[in-house]
Amino acid sequence: MKTIMLCLNQLGIGGIETAVLSQTSQLIKKGYKVVVLAKNGIYKEQFEKVGATCIDFEFIIQNEVDTTKIQHICDIIKKYNIEQVNIHQIDCISVVFPACVFCKVPYVAYIHSEIKGTYDWFEKNYLSYNIMFNLYFELAQKIITITEAVKEENKTKYNIQDNKYLVMKNSIDFDNFNGKKNPEKIEKILLISRLCTEKLDSIKNAIAMFRIYNEKHPNSVLTIAGDGEKRKEVEEWIEDIKKSVIMLGQINNVAEIMAENDMVIGMGRCILEAVAMKKIALISSYNGIKCILTPDIIEKVANTNFAAIDFETIEERKIVDLVEKLNQDDIDKIVKENYDYAYKNLNSNDSIYIIKESKMKNCSKEFIESIIELQNLYVKTNEQLHENYRKNEDAKQWLINQSKIRQQELESRINKLKEENNELNSKLEKIYNSRFYKIYHKLFK
Repeated sequence: MKTIMLCLNQLGIGGIETAVLSQTSQLIKKGYKVVVLAKNGIYKEQFEKVGATCIDFEFIIQNEVDTTKIQHICDIIKKYNIEQVNIHQIDCISVVFPACVFCKVPYVAYIHSEIKGTYDWFEKNYLSYNIMFNLYFELAQKIITITEAVKEENKTKYNIQDNKYLVMKNSIDFDNFNGKKNPEKIEKILLISRLCTEKLDSIKNAIAMFRIYNEKHPNSVLTIAGDGEKRKEVEEWIEDIKKSVIMLGQINNVAEIMAENDMVIGMGRCILEAVAMKKIALISSYNGIKCILTPDIIEKVANTNFAAIDFETIEERKIVDLVEKLNQDDIDKIVKENYDYAYKNLNSNDSIYIIKESKMKNCSKEFIESIIELQNLYVKTNEQLHENYRKNEDAKQWLINQSKIRQQELESRINKLKEENNELNSKLEKIYNSRFYKIYHKLFK
């Protein structure tokens, strides 16, 4: 059975990480060997637990393409006899893609983000991706997206034929996520999110909603699972309710934590996990709180990767009212029918893609090397132009400052001469008006 390498940025907490973990588990169950190439993190233990070989590798987004890292990946591909590579994140593309071409190993390009314009942003801010993305998608054996909208955006932008795409919704391993008990009341609430700039509004809205709920239900508890650069801001937001809030930080036992709670707040994969754990799920998206996930809308929400970005935003107090109206029959119906839909349609047993022909599309190593060389030269030239421009601007500003200094010095000197001249005129005037001068003037006229 072939060996497949999965590439992602890091093994930290997040939707992509848990999705790749689920994929890893399913591949190994089907008899494939799996190598995971990523920076070590809290999830490493979980990957090794299901049988994956984890290789610590740091992917860095930068303008220049790092040829040393490309060679390192080539060595890994040869050492482990890799026959298929799944590239899960943008961070990996600039070094994994060339390595696949050099080693003639076919790869699958995954697009996990549902945010429009993601690739436009990278092309604008990182010059090395301008040509790289076009080649990357053109040479991919298959491009897998999480929604139809993401597929259409990518297809239009890079002019790729439709049959190269496969829409594969976020799915879950029900062996790892399988709730045993329905909530009896909504008292323990779990918020799962990276505490980062991108998710900040989502987190803030969820906390605002809980603050209202907690006023009416003092025994309610909010547990926040996740960490990131915005943790301090989040801690400031919960200062007034900190007695009712637990900050867990990063966790690698999501299912266990979910089992202890009644309702899960978040977006993306954690909502699907909540469904599998038979919990009430509340979507707090990038632009507001959207809905309680119910059987009548689950398919529509699943088509947005459980982000519901285009759904109407609901005010926090109204959401609290909706949660309060849920009786036991409502809760039982929601969690059962949501679970049944997910088990039938979003089961990871059916969500892995294996390349049948282990053959890379025809593209010479020399061609990619030339592209990398030209891109790095372009980046260096562009950086030098910016540096020269900055130096010219600095020189220009220096001349302007020097001119201002000289002007100030000249004005100061002129003012000083005027003061000296006024002082002399004042002395002369005193002399001309003195009695001595008048007598002198009469005698020697």
